[in-house]
Amino acid sequence: MTLLALGAALVTGILANLALRTFLISVATTLAFLALLVTLWMSGVIETIRARVFSASVVLVVVWLPIRASDWLVTLNTMTAIALIAATVLVGNAALPRALSSELVNFVDRIFGGFLAPRLLAGSIPVRGRSQVLASTIRGIALAALPVITLAVLLANADAVFASVLSPGWNMGAAVSHATLTAVITALVLGLICVYRLPAHRDTKEPMRPIGAIEALVIVGSTALLFAAFAIAQLVTALGGADHVLAAQSLTRAEYARRGFFQLLWVAALTLGLLGLISVGTKIDGALVRARRITNGVLSLLTVVIVAISIIRLRLYTEAFGQTMLRWYCTAFAAMLGIVFVLLAMHYLLGLAGPWFARALAAIPLATLLFVNIANPEARVAEHNLSRDTSVVALDGTYLIGLSADAWPTILKHEERVVESVQQGRVSRGAQARFDARCRQSQESPGFGIFGFNLARSQVDCE
Repeated sequence: MTLLALGAALVTGILANLALRTFLISVATTLAFLALLVTLWMSGVIETIRARVFSASVVLVVVWLPIRASDWLVTLNTMTAIALIAATVLVGNAALPRALSSELVNFVDRIFGGFLAPRLLAGSIPVRGRSQVLASTIRGIALAALPVITLAVLLANADAVFASVLSPGWNMGAAVSHATLTAVITALVLGLICVYRLPAHRDTKEPMRPIGAIEALVIVGSTALLFAAFAIAQLVTALGGADHVLAAQSLTRAEYARRGFFQLLWVAALTLGLLGLISVGTKIDGALVRARRITNGVLSLLTVVIVAISIIRLRLYTEAFGQTMLRWYCTAFAAMLGIVFVLLAMHYLLGLAGPWFARALAAIPLATLLFVNIANPEARVAEHNLSRDTSVVALDGTYLIGLSADAWPTILKHEERVVESVQQGRVSRGAQARFDARCRQSQESPGFGIFGFNLARSQVDCE
């Protein structure tokens, strides 16, 4: 390491100290990350094209730290920048991943091989005759039980009509809960045995693929059938065929539409993980490659439908009860998942592949984060709530004044309405004083001159 690199490292430490003291929403934070990149470059870490791409991505993220003041954004931006720095170091030295793999990969294989694909259950059977096909199908059903039951419970909790289809006339919630918990504990017990029986070392050049092609088809196919049934239930409800179910549960169509969006997001996220595990853990069988691609593609399309339903429900919910940061970010996350599943469906059904495809999938989260920074979520939340008709649902002024400096230019344009809303809340005394104090807090600078500068805070004028 050269003297210049050592000097850059010292500058990084000084700037990082200022960044932490300014709560990471300052020029010092951006400069600290830039100084770190300079240190890595002077040390010869940033040499490969991949390392340069990751380091450039760091710059795209950290430039927003002195612009926005939202705790949500500062957390996302900082954690993403740290992850990209780590990726820069890992890909900068091609020998490093190989050095880490000797012990780390074997350890991961033992843990994941034991608990996510127990050899007692998931060891692939060679498909040669009818008996082997039947055995593979039975084991596929056993492997599919846990994910399918979990997804079915989430979908049933999200939708009263679909729940009535799964359990017509009787309550199966307790039985499903007991069965799911029993299956999870059984899988963990089997996993402990499998972790012990897995070899201490194996050839890491050969990826571990403990799931057979037929088992994978059964898992993905059964999940696709579950999603198809859910989509049909949504269509029947939209056409008015399930009014009796809604009436039995005393649900209006608006109340029905606003239920379950978080469960639907969980379903989409878990499905993405399931497809990933199936992709990396399934043995390649030339005779079943086409069938596997079709089932994966159909499941991806059906998941797009579920994501679209969740976005619609989120929108109806915010229109009825107002926007919050959690609802805004859930909508953005759902949109990101929808784009990912559209690309996956195109990959499986249209054969789109190549290095560009993997890069596009990897770029989607980063592009989403950049969009969120540009959109300024807290300002959007304030604008949405302040533009709504308060005769339907009262304005929550207490929530609004709790937002960061990103939202305060919008809030100050409606000061009288917000103060009046705070007065009508549980703590009505001193509403104007609370408003003024929170406004001054939002515009306060942490000091340190230009190093503590934040654009959002500088734009708040409480006078």
